[in-house]
Amino acid sequence: MAKYFFSSSSSNNNRAAHHCAIVAAKLLLFFTFLLLSISTAESSRQPAAAKCGGVTCQKFYAAQSGDNCAGVAAKNHMSEDLFKALNPGVNCYNIFVYQWLCVKGIPV
Repeated sequence: MAKYFFSSSSSNNNRAAHHCAIVAAKLLLFFTFLLLSISTAESSRQPAAAKCGGVTCQKFYAAQSGDNCAGVAAKNHMSEDLFKALNPGVNCYNIFVYQWLCVKGIPV
């Protein structure tokens, strides 16, 4: 009888541990999704026309994975030199996702 009691208790403990693991996983997924949603919402707000560093920018582009200066310039029908003039200080080999880049404006 004692053996049965302990195995039953062990089974209940296993079920409780499994339930806790499921709840923890769901909470982790929820908070990860929430953080990503907030991050994406914040980064998706396009800046208004702005003057920065002598450049008056009228249109912005949110960089995508794999973008570089030449590719963004080509997507926006502009020369790479004009792109670089509109985006002084941009590292063409390390553009990050959702980085706002000026693709229409007046360089000074």
